[in-house]
Amino acid sequence: RRLRLLATATTTLALQAAPRRALRVPPPSRPADYRFEHAIKAPVSEVIAFYERDDILEKLTPPVVSVTTMRKERIAEESVNSFVLRPAIVGRPSIAWVARHHDVVRESESLEFTDVQEEGPMKLWHHRHEIRGDAASTTVVDTLWVDQPDDVVARLVTSALFGPVALHVLFTYRALATRFYVARS
Repeated sequence: RRLRLLATATTTLALQAAPRRALRVPPPSRPADYRFEHAIKAPVSEVIAFYERDDILEKLTPPVVSVTTMRKERIAEESVNSFVLRPAIVGRPSIAWVARHHDVVRESESLEFTDVQEEGPMKLWHHRHEIRGDAASTTVVDTLWVDQPDDVVARLVTSALFGPVALHVLFTYRALATRFYVARS
């Protein structure tokens, strides 16, 4: 039994040490600004199906922000999503956003992709999604590199909406919403 456990541990280490594919659109050469990981007791196939819904942005956006999807393409290399956010802050500004997907990797028990803001409020938004699991459970990892805009007024708004505390609230909401909607499917 001890040898079997050792062999399993060695195999796991070998799998984890396997080289990763080079990303076509790599993140900035600095540590990520934000990383959020959560587990879901659901098959990875169901979680991936949830992330591929046409109304995914509406489902994953907290109710204090209205979102209107202008264009939603299936997650694929070079696919585009565009939407307008209207946060519940003074004046309810409309924030237009266009993101393009890159480095999409689909395997039997995983989906990875990056969305990069092409137009929008941030100077940089590079968001890597990793969804991995098996028939019993799934882990979702969101890793972000963000740079606030140079304009002082824009920076005040984006810091409130996409600063560290706001991102933590957003991704905590997304974790809960994912669990809720996947459980209902």
